[in-house]
Amino acid sequence: MSHKTLEEKLLLGLEKTSDSSNNDSDQSNIESEEEKNLEPYYEEIPAVDANKGASSGPKGVLQDYRRFLHKQTIQNAKNKLKLIEEAKRFSVLKKEDEYEEPFFDDQFLNEYKLKKLSEITREIDSLKKFGTLREINISSYLEEIDGEDRKTNVVVHLYEPSIPLCRHMNTCLSLLARDFPLVKFIYIKALTVSEKFNSDVGLPAILIYRGGKLVANLVNVVDYVGMNFAIPELNQMLLKFKVISEYDLLTLKQKNQEDLTKYN
Repeated sequence: MSHKTLEEKLLLGLEKTSDSSNNDSDQSNIESEEEKNLEPYYEEIPAVDANKGASSGPKGVLQDYRRFLHKQTIQNAKNKLKLIEEAKRFSVLKKEDEYEEPFFDDQFLNEYKLKKLSEITREIDSLKKFGTLREINISSYLEEIDGEDRKTNVVVHLYEPSIPLCRHMNTCLSLLARDFPLVKFIYIKALTVSEKFNSDVGLPAILIYRGGKLVANLVNVVDYVGMNFAIPELNQMLLKFKVISEYDLLTLKQKNQEDLTKYN
């Protein structure tokens, strides 16, 4: 029989005797139950008669000694089973703890936010800023596009001065350039880029470049933003082509609100 089976037998014996009282008669019953559960590992040990006291003579001494060993074995088994149960319980708790979500207090979260904000601020400060709408000519066109950092968005307005919508577009782009200084806004006469723009058809047109690659070719941009376009419509256009982000718009909105509060 395996050692595990012995532990089970001992545990069974302990469970059966857990509700017994401490009087002499019940003590005799406990010993009887334990003796049954230990068979055949130990010979049967007679119960002690409380009225007679301990056994006498060589045989009595031997029985007392065997009874002492028997009780010691039971106690050792109890201790061992208790340690096993504690180890199992600790193992289960440990596994559950491994999958718990980490707890962060408010102070830690605030410090983390400030740290990340500081990192973002430093990164933004290191980027090239523009802030204005500039007119270019065909000789510098490629350099204006390819000479920028691959992360820089370049918005090009193809225009003709005689077209009212083109003039209105330049007014709007000047405001956007101020609001989003990390975006490069430039404009160029359409006829210097291509002779296909020989009339007001297709103008105003917007070209968007990122990393030197054309990502949007919005000829006759009013088809996208409407004839009565203004800053909100152009913001949505830039957002759609990932020139700006929702975060940029939120930051701009907060800044405008702070400015209003400051001057009111």
